[in-house]
Amino acid sequence: MNRALHLCSALCIFLLEPLARAQHCAPITQSYLSEISVKHVGTSVKVRVEYTKQGGQLKQAYQGYLLAYMDRHDPKLPPLEPEPLIDKSFMLPLHTQLMKRNADGRYEMEVTLDPNDFARRIIKHAGLTDGNQVDSGGWGSYDQSVRLAVFVPFLEDREHSTLEGLPEDRHECNYADERALVYQTLPYEFRICFGVVQAVKLKDGEYRIEINSAKPPKRKIVESTRPRAPADASPRVTKWEVGAATLVDRLMLNASKFEIDLGKENADKRYHIRFERWVLGKMVESAKSKSFP
Repeated sequence: MNRALHLCSALCIFLLEPLARAQHCAPITQSYLSEISVKHVGTSVKVRVEYTKQGGQLKQAYQGYLLAYMDRHDPKLPPLEPEPLIDKSFMLPLHTQLMKRNADGRYEMEVTLDPNDFARRIIKHAGLTDGNQVDSGGWGSYDQSVRLAVFVPFLEDREHSTLEGLPEDRHECNYADERALVYQTLPYEFRICFGVVQAVKLKDGEYRIEINSAKPPKRKIVESTRPRAPADASPRVTKWEVGAATLVDRLMLNASKFEIDLGKENADKRYHIRFERWVLGKMVESAKSKSFP
């Protein structure tokens, strides 16, 4: 009987020892972005994220990446095997830094995006041209929006965890066989704008980043949508004259209402109003008789 127990114990040790060795560190139970903040600071855009991990080994730092890509490539994220984690054919690494563990046991990354630097890098990387520019009453922008993603690789990922200051002991049991600790797209769209933006005229070559702004109409800046006037057309009316004619129409309507309100006891005032309406009417006829594109 004792011999049978000894054999059973030896068999259990033989079978369970590899599993015990494999489970020598606790599993990572949660790995996520616990805070995301995106806001304008002056003309720049400030992006701050906080990474939280529960379980696994306690590490003093990780390396974080802020990646940019065009919205049309959104279905490609997160990348699947065997695709590279940072496919530079459509992804642009904007920033990478050491994310040190703070007093709360979390890891922070903060990036301030300069609008001109951001725009020029995106335009160059995505190959945007004048043909991608659209106009909305002088408010110019590009017809494609930009998305941002946060990438936190495992410490054992020597290709992407490269900064000085990372822990010497990089081992971390990845029982779920994940490709990264975090690979997450931020829930915002960024539009590169120029020209007149928010009632401010930007200088040539200057840009502004709009966050989740309304998409502009699909009217190309390089193409004119205004019909040309025929060669025998009458002189054009200026925008001021068109606006004046509209204003005159409104004044005449108001004068008519005022004349009715005066009543019969104000005959002299009514006469003057009728005369003014007659003059205004002649102005409207003169303006409307002209053709404009």
